[in-house]
Amino acid sequence: SDGPAGVRGTSWRGPASASFPCGTALGASFDPELIREVGRALGREARSKSAQVLLAPTVNLHRTPIGGRNFECMSEDPFLTAEIAVAYVDGVQSEGVACCIKHFVGNDTESERMSISAEIDERTLRELYLVPFERAVAAGVRSIMTAYNRLNGVYCSEDPWLLNTVLRDEWGFDGFVVTDWFANGSTAGSVAARLTLEMPGQGRFYGQALAEALESGEIDETDVDVLVDDLLLLMERTGVLDGVGGEPEKPLDRPEDRALNRRAAAAGSVLYRNDGVLPLDPSTLGSIAVIGPSAMHARVMGGGSANVRPYHDTPPLDALIDRFPDLDIRYARGADIDRTVPPITRPLLDGVARIEFFEGWAFEGDVVAVTEQPNTRLLAFGSPAPGVESERWSARVTATIIPEASGAHRFTLTESGRAVLRVNGETIIDASAPDIERGDSFFGFGSIEMSADIDLEAGEAVTVEIEFTNEGAILLAGVIVGGKAIVERDLVGEAAALAAECDVAVVVVGTNDDWETEGRDRDLWELPGGQPALIRAVAAANPRTVVVLNVGSPHSLDWLDEPAAVLSVGFGGQELGEAIVDMLVGDLEPGGRAPTTIGAHYEHFAAYPNYPGENSVTRYGEGVFCGHRWHDAMRIEPAVAFGEGLGYSTFEFGALEIPDSIDAGEGLTVRVPVTNTGARRGSEVVQV
Repeated sequence: SDGPAGVRGTSWRGPASASFPCGTALGASFDPELIREVGRALGREARSKSAQVLLAPTVNLHRTPIGGRNFECMSEDPFLTAEIAVAYVDGVQSEGVACCIKHFVGNDTESERMSISAEIDERTLRELYLVPFERAVAAGVRSIMTAYNRLNGVYCSEDPWLLNTVLRDEWGFDGFVVTDWFANGSTAGSVAARLTLEMPGQGRFYGQALAEALESGEIDETDVDVLVDDLLLLMERTGVLDGVGGEPEKPLDRPEDRALNRRAAAAGSVLYRNDGVLPLDPSTLGSIAVIGPSAMHARVMGGGSANVRPYHDTPPLDALIDRFPDLDIRYARGADIDRTVPPITRPLLDGVARIEFFEGWAFEGDVVAVTEQPNTRLLAFGSPAPGVESERWSARVTATIIPEASGAHRFTLTESGRAVLRVNGETIIDASAPDIERGDSFFGFGSIEMSADIDLEAGEAVTVEIEFTNEGAILLAGVIVGGKAIVERDLVGEAAALAAECDVAVVVVGTNDDWETEGRDRDLWELPGGQPALIRAVAAANPRTVVVLNVGSPHSLDWLDEPAAVLSVGFGGQELGEAIVDMLVGDLEPGGRAPTTIGAHYEHFAAYPNYPGENSVTRYGEGVFCGHRWHDAMRIEPAVAFGEGLGYSTFEFGALEIPDSIDAGEGLTVRVPVTNTGARRGSEVVQV
């Protein structure tokens, strides 16, 4: 099953899952013991989904700040990544579930990820990019996933130097090696590199191609025996040969796991700035302005295969209102950050969307399954619902929307399959033809975004109907219907006016899973949707402005000095809303430290001259000078340094103790006394 911030199970539409903080938030904790607890919880989740292998953790490094999957990864630093990864693996595998650490190696951006060649010299590989994998192998990780890309011209899934010389011969790995889904390679080359399994399904260079290569003599039966041995060993280690697995998937949702999740969200949050406004004292407040697009819809996870359906998700605005019902809490959106029109959800959606499933593509016969959900996004890998045959199915989605404003509204549709959208019975987008232009939706297997604008009246209920079939879908089947008003409004002005009227302003800004996602890198260094202007306007209107930054990877912080406090919470998992309130009022301390340098300018990152590459090649020209190494070597002052982070207490470091001598081959231990000199509990991270 996919991870790494949860365990999805066999389907996006199956039983719900625990959604834990993303990789960068885990890295920001600097706390291996906490991550070991998280790993154990994820191992139990995997068991509840009847999964024996969790495709996690992701330990590629943050080479460029706009990497689309940075949120899955832990840090720019190989040592920190290795420490957190080993704890994660140890926790998961203590529950009898194998970790599959990924992506081996050089899959550090999403640009041409299926084919680009990462040109990395051996010193840089061994000192940086291989380190987390090597440490995980030494700690007993049972499985490794190869990267999509080529390494110095050779696809990772058939690289004999990488998979045999380094992984097996030098490191002594005796486990299971699997490709990423639909990765490229060859039959004989992959067998020679001892690649255990190609995914998904029959594949292209194993399956029938493997049988033909065996019959022709291109490979030998003993070569296949080795692969079978690796597969059987994994089955033995995870209990499959003793009958473990095969039970129906079920939700776990233990109260103690929710509490752990909430602690982890705070531990992975980094306080960049605080002039004393935090923690807030609610007893001294009469009113709070809650502002920003992420206040109503905080992002608890990034996009792509890491996505799960969480047990619950309380937005920060709702969590604040629930905690302090007697406070005057008012909301303004402030900005529109959507890269594409988002799926219809509240407040536009009235209630839930109802989905009826049919066998076949004709919407005929009995309804074989019915589900409800809080948005108009349908996504399926295989069967879309229990009891629905996965090869040929169709779905009718019905929903009621109630516009907040009169005027033009934009509806959009992207699909992997074939779909028709009707509003009040009128067809406004017909995408049922087989020749719809392809785009980058659905991991690159879907269509472009199609749109239609219609006028609606505020307060008048409107019926939306979507008819979808999985005909023509590749790998993933689904449809996303978006809708929003496109009436002109001064969102920044409205937010600043509200902030000026209240005792404190909490501005929750960030990205979403359309900006930070598997399949493409970001094309913006700044926060999207004019959010920097929103921050500046609100901070100017209210000197007690707290910015909560809900992003999974570095963005420009050229506004950092203007608010009274800035708290970065990452994609903090299903308990993020409650954890944000905990941190705002001091029930929990933001205990994180920056896992990645945040440059003052995008051009200050070491990979800048070589990203994204050319002619399907990306040169790691910066060598070992990745992240803080580059900023230190070039004497470039960052906006936020690696390892930086404040708390709600103060600490004093004593004299450093260093041994007088070191024996060859022995470790070096340094010690420093740390004293909490503040008036409350807190945490500190010693960094050498």
